[in-house]
Amino acid sequence: SASSMSSSSPNTANRPAGSEAGDGGAGDAAAGDAASECESLSTTGGGASRIVSWEAGASRVMKRLWKHKHAWPFCERVDPVALKIPDYFEMVKEPMDFGTVCNKLEQKAYPSPAEWVSDVRLTLA
Repeated sequence: SASSMSSSSPNTANRPAGSEAGDGGAGDAAAGDAASECESLSTTGGGASRIVSWEAGASRVMKRLWKHKHAWPFCERVDPVALKIPDYFEMVKEPMDFGTVCNKLEQKAYPSPAEWVSDVRLTLA
């Protein structure tokens, strides 16, 4: 997972469209919202019910997580060389970050919502 050892600010070029660091839009409950928002497959829009993919819900959750003012350490991969953490991969066996999660969502690389939730939890672990 991304480490809070990083003292550099995130590269905003990798952020999802329409998000900015430090606006605190997600709140602390955003991670808890992930499963519930993505488990719901039907929504109401314009008076008619329509089916929405779980990926669309997951993308909305990721945008909210990305906007959180404390999310910046989790937005991109940790660079152990630049941060001078030579034993990073000994401490972190499965690195994950929000940028990787967003890319996997865009590429439809998650076979199920459970695997997406697992990566989000891994990022925050």
